[in-house]
Amino acid sequence: MESLIVNKKTFDVKVENEVKKFCVIRPDSKLQAKAQLFKAKKIRESADGGALLREEVEKLLRERKIWDDDKELLYKTYVTSIREDENKLHKAKSNKMKLNDVKDLSLKIASTFQLIQNLQSQRNSLDNLTAEGIAASAEFDYLLAHCTKHEDGTAYYVDYDDMAERESCPVYDKAKEAFLDLLYGPYEEELKKRPEWKFLLKHKFVNEKLQLIDKEGNLVDGIGRKVDEKGRLINSDGKLVNDKGELVDDLGFLIPSDEGYYTDDEGNEIKE
Repeated sequence: MESLIVNKKTFDVKVENEVKKFCVIRPDSKLQAKAQLFKAKKIRESADGGALLREEVEKLLRERKIWDDDKELLYKTYVTSIREDENKLHKAKSNKMKLNDVKDLSLKIASTFQLIQNLQSQRNSLDNLTAEGIAASAEFDYLLAHCTKHEDGTAYYVDYDDMAERESCPVYDKAKEAFLDLLYGPYEEELKKRPEWKFLLKHKFVNEKLQLIDKEGNLVDGIGRKVDEKGRLINSDGKLVNDKGELVDDLGFLIPSDEGYYTDDEGNEIKE
């Protein structure tokens, strides 16, 4: 059976007014081991240079009011809730739950997971200031420097230092984007590995983009109303509407009716 793992990703970059092809390749175990040693070295250097350690960050988060006891309690509440709901989902079939109830449970789990992610993002907002965060970023760049290639497979950067010295390199941003995609894939692909999204996909409650759909495959909102790709309400003709079904423009303003006419102060029709 052919492996589904992608080991190479190509991209184009305009260099000196000429579009050239480059690629990034998946690092092998030998290179990853070297990157781990490089990371350990960077942690020591950053710590010696005065960078914060992760255990010191929470104090700074609280001083800057990025994190507090209320958010800590909220985070723990969400984690407890999602664990309980995941257990219900695991036993849903054996407990003979109604399919629509399992759908609602799955959507609740998905929503709670996103709330947890949002809180984690706040808590990790200063991670790039820590010795560990700085070292993790350096480890990624170390791998990127050795995995970025010309179209013919020859190395683009000599080594990590070569990449670090090219401050305005036009290839770096594109290579970083392609490398992230190669290693981790789109965010939606990661979500599809979770049990709630596996259920919703299997029973066709969502499409491959993880958007809610009805039985005919039309995009819908959480209560079954038709929406467009941007999540805006539409009618059966595909025109934008508000909650009352009235036609609106792209900004959500009601569209005036063309019927009738305006009058002057004496009540006479004004010709347009």
